[in-house]
Amino acid sequence: DYLAQTYPLGLLKASGEAVGLPKGVSGNPASGHLALGAGRAVLSSSAKVSWEIQHNHFQENRVLLKYFKKLQESGGTLHLLGNVSSSEEQASASHFQAILTLAHNLGVKNIALHAIVPKISAPIPPSFSSIFYFLLSTFCSEEAEDQTFHYDRTTTVIRALSSRIKPHDVLLCFNNDHWSLRQLAQTWRHLRHAIPILTLTDYGVEGAHIIISADQVKKPLSRLIAEGEMAQLKLYDTVQFPLAAYFFNGKNNQPYPKEEWMALENLQDMTKKITQELSCKAFPFILAFSSFISETCRRGRMTQVVESFSKLDKIIKELVAIALHCGALLMLTSSYGQAEELADIRLGT
Repeated sequence: DYLAQTYPLGLLKASGEAVGLPKGVSGNPASGHLALGAGRAVLSSSAKVSWEIQHNHFQENRVLLKYFKKLQESGGTLHLLGNVSSSEEQASASHFQAILTLAHNLGVKNIALHAIVPKISAPIPPSFSSIFYFLLSTFCSEEAEDQTFHYDRTTTVIRALSSRIKPHDVLLCFNNDHWSLRQLAQTWRHLRHAIPILTLTDYGVEGAHIIISADQVKKPLSRLIAEGEMAQLKLYDTVQFPLAAYFFNGKNNQPYPKEEWMALENLQDMTKKITQELSCKAFPFILAFSSFISETCRRGRMTQVVESFSKLDKIIKELVAIALHCGALLMLTSSYGQAEELADIRLGT
């Protein structure tokens, strides 16, 4: 209340087109931090693909035209690999359908789908109902979308794919996000480099053929601060923060000059750490990221949520006092903002 009464107050929209996502799609830490760091809405991979389709650029895509023509001439098979049971932001049924339509219009006769699902027994959602005509195999997302360098899982999927993909075929990954299939795509390029792999967006895989490039952030706030030869401090209380910093820095996973990243055991250590750091050197800009509240809010216990916000309120008061005393610009962010209450529908409580 003190901050709202004493300083200018505004609200930022954090979902849909305001942060570069498709209309009606809930916000997430990636899109939010990317928009904050860029100072504008940055089209997400999903939104960029949708824009290309809506404006009729998709059917003129040079990468798709080149490889679909080769398949039409050779009689090879187009193998589609992607998640068919996730959010629109990770893999979209409309994007999948656009690929099928273009392939059919260009005379690709053979199409096979390798579907990624949370569990092998998981049902296929109605939005992907057309896949039953092309379904060849299914993979568990824990193996196919591993991002933790468990290459035994990744190679298991690749061995299964390799038994079905022939020399004149093409593998196309249709996940929108650039990280869930990166490890698999990188391993495929290493083991099966002779067979081309197409990625719907830029997965950051050398040698892969990118269908639609991402919206670039050339000068995020962190870079401008670094170019001004000013120091900046980024604090976090969770392993998720490197992703938040990556997006805030315009998808740059390395700190800029005079930029420091520091991990904390918990949120309570944040004020202590900032005080210690500011006593040694000046940081004109401080970004403090926490998942403390988000983790509590998702447990569904409102009494715990209220207690957590009371603790957070005290910590924010301390952080603001420190920042004002040192003349620093302080930005506090979190992963999500919703608070959920657990209900038992059987008992009505």
